[in-house]
Amino acid sequence: MESYINSCAGYCVVTYLLGIGDRHLDNILIDRKGKLFHIDFGYILGKDPKRFPPPFKISKHMIECMGVNGFEDFKSKCVNVYTALRKNARLIVNMFFLMIHSEIEELKVDYEKVINTMHEKFCPNKKDDEASKILLEALEDSINANFAALMDYAHYWSTYLKGD
Repeated sequence: MESYINSCAGYCVVTYLLGIGDRHLDNILIDRKGKLFHIDFGYILGKDPKRFPPPFKISKHMIECMGVNGFEDFKSKCVNVYTALRKNARLIVNMFFLMIHSEIEELKVDYEKVINTMHEKFCPNKKDDEASKILLEALEDSINANFAALMDYAHYWSTYLKGD
């Protein structure tokens, strides 16, 4: 369970900051030791095939697996990961700025918007406790995102009917 919660917290924060899109349960796998890992990174830096994607891809089922105490631990770990990454926000954002001439499609289209959006997710003008509160609010909004749950349900049935 600890491995599951740790990897879930890490992936939630990193995919939030990097704007990894097309996160549905078919793109999130789990190994035998409980670690989550992602596949299919065709949508990054804010690009997503779904309309109105939630900031985090976390379902109520994933939370239920953690249990009440596990969920509190998960939130605490999300804050710890986020706080640690915020200390390196300038470096992380600058690394993406250095890639504006790369072949990354999302940076070619409007790199200023992409870089600014990423930068703002770090809440650079906020103290750690204020930034953490914003992160946890976005997390709660994502957990309660009914449209995202509906889209997951539609994706499941679409895949099932296609026979994939």
